[in-house]
Formats: sequence, C-alpha cells, structure tokens
Amino acid sequence: MPHTLHSIAAHETNTNSNPAFIQNNSDSRFANARLHCYHFTATAFPNPHIQTYGHCYTLEMTIQLGSSPARRNVELKAKLPSLETTRSLVQPLATTRLDDQHQVDIYFCAPQGRLKLRTINKQATQLIWYSRPDSSTSKTSHYVIARIDDPEGVQSALTGAFGVRCRVDKHREIYLCDNVRVHLDTVAHLGDFLEFEAVLDPEMDPVTGHRQIAALRQTLSIADADLIQGSYVDLIEANGTAAAQLPLPPISPQ
Repeated sequence: MPHTLHSIAAHETNTNSNPAFIQNNSDSRFANARLHCYHFTATAFPNPHIQTYGHCYTLEMTIQLGSSPARRNVELKAKLPSLETTRSLVQPLATTRLDDQHQVDIYFCAPQGRLKLRTINKQATQLIWYSRPDSSTSKTSHYVIARIDDPEGVQSALTGAFGVRCRVDKHREIYLCDNVRVHLDTVAHLGDFLEFEAVLDPEMDPVTGHRQIAALRQTLSIADADLIQGSYVDLIEANGTAAAQLPLPPISPQ
C-alpha cells in the first residue's frame, strides 16, 4: 500500500549568530546577520515512517533603509505655458533659493499609493511612498521618505516584488516661499511644469496650506485649464512614452 503524506515538520537545530563566513566578511550589511539551520522530516501512513529530508540553511539579515515618520503637505501641479515667465514671477516671491536638482524617479507598481526610488544628482537616493487624491485642485498628501544606502539592492528587491511601472527624469528648480516649496520642473518627454508643496508641521491645519497655495496660484496667474490631476508617471503613461523610459540605468550608490 502506498504511503500517504501526513505532515511535514521542521525544527531549528542550530542558530549561529556570528558564523565564520560572517565574521570574516567586511560587508557592513552582515553586521547583524544570523544563520539558522532547520532539520526537515516528513511523516507518512499507514505505517509510521519518518523520512529525513535533510537540512536547510537560511540567512536572516536586517537591511537598514533608514526611516521617517509620515509627513503631510498640500500639493498642486500645473502645466507651464512659459517656464521663463513663471520663473520671473517666482524669483521675487522666494524667501530662499535652493540648488537645482536632477531627479530620476523609478516608480513601482505599489498596491496602495505611489512608491518611487529617487536618485538626486546621481548621488543621494531616497525611497518615497505617498498617498493623495487624484484631483486637479490642491490636495493633502501623506508621505514617508527613507534614506537608502544600497540603492541597487533596493531597486532589485522592489522590482522583483512589485515590478517597475515607469521612470521619470526631470530637472527641478527649487524655491521656498516660507513653508511652501515651489518647483519648476522640466520633465523628459513631457515639458515644463510648476508644483506647489505647502509643507505642514504636525500642528498645522491643512486649510492653511490650501490657502497659501491658492494665494500663490492667483499671484502667478495659474489657469484652471493648466492644472494637472495626477502625477508625472500618469502623464507619461497617458502620453504613451512609458516604454521610452526603459531600460533602467544603474543607480549610483550614495
């Protein structure tokens, strides 16, 4: 009579918190590694029979991504008929002018919100998750930014887990009007855009951010017809140029 598999069991026979190959490895990612050894058995009937299937080793590692608590801002995005004209209006309003940035965002197919890996000036890398309504009016966004020390590894892991949605390449001018960030973006395959981000302190009411953006929009004469509902990734997909963003270039470590 053939045996019927009844159960499979595994018990850990050894846990080595600092095995030799980890001790001798200079890679800092192995600093908190633990090596687990499992012994697998299977029980079959009708005759009690235990068959040893061998050992399986697993390596447990902690990947340090860095973290930040969820933040909030109020956002508005618009297409620019003239980058030069808008720049001339923004510059006198700005309380601070930050350095320009070349940003490359790799968007992943996240099940909720939007998830992107951002490389700034081919140096610093951030993992950014955010969630906001798709609306052409100003909207409140909740977001988390994590500093990434292993961008290539994180990109590979997220690509395997979710798949790549799109790549967005842009040049960004950054102006601050008190707590409101004003971005003048030139996006590959799309053109020129303006983005407001009213950064909210924990105690600030989002209504304050909406009012600040409304005032700036009026000063800069942003027309309703130029307002953008979604994100750059949505515009690229709608424009049929998402495929042109691939294949992805390697991300330089920080």
